[in-house]
Amino acid sequence: MTTSTNMAVIVAARMGSSRLPGKAMLPLLERPMLELLLTRLKDNKYGLPIILATTSLPEDEILCEIAEKQDCLWFKGNPHDLVHRYIECAKHFQIDRIIRVTADCPFVDGSTLDYFLDATFSSFSTGFSLATTKGKFPVGIDFELFERNSLEKLHQSDCLTPEHREHLTLYFYHHQNEYPIKVISPPESWKSNPSSFTIDTLEDYNKAIVLTKNFKTPHFSVYNLINNGISCDLNIPNPA
Repeated sequence: MTTSTNMAVIVAARMGSSRLPGKAMLPLLERPMLELLLTRLKDNKYGLPIILATTSLPEDEILCEIAEKQDCLWFKGNPHDLVHRYIECAKHFQIDRIIRVTADCPFVDGSTLDYFLDATFSSFSTGFSLATTKGKFPVGIDFELFERNSLEKLHQSDCLTPEHREHLTLYFYHHQNEYPIKVISPPESWKSNPSSFTIDTLEDYNKAIVLTKNFKTPHFSVYNLINNGISCDLNIPNPA
């Protein structure tokens, strides 16, 4: 796969989570959860920039400090319109192709990102608006890839509801006839596991602590994470 400087990972994070406020700063492996995620994502073989897209609210300034500590870029944008925030972030850094990651998925890593990109571009394939792992990878090991131009067209139209603006790529999933989706399957070596690895609630966070207690470094593999989840019997049903 050939990469270019106009592609980057953009991580959405804010302190004002409704279900688990401040979760981006909760400690995992002796560091804030956001720091763990950024540390893991930087280990990608393509050297892609990792950009934090947070809000302009004062409470989110601390997240920019975490990004700077990790030598990652950051952008402050609209706290109420995620579509607008992503567009303005991508425009600011001249990014045309966006890889989306959310801060409630701290266990994604550079090698899994590499796999996702290799699988997305491994064969000549045109005509898809969104490449995604959703529905195939374990919940919480999520990547999405799309063009900034596609998001800008939606933003400039009158078709987006408040729900679509809050949930960045939801319109694509709701209108697949207009916006074809390419779904990426996980590596065959991954054991089937119905667990969720996303952190949305205090219960999720407590299970993540148990799940990672035997890891001595932030650079553990997703393969080992999944196997550890099986051995710990931390099966959390996927959302319907």
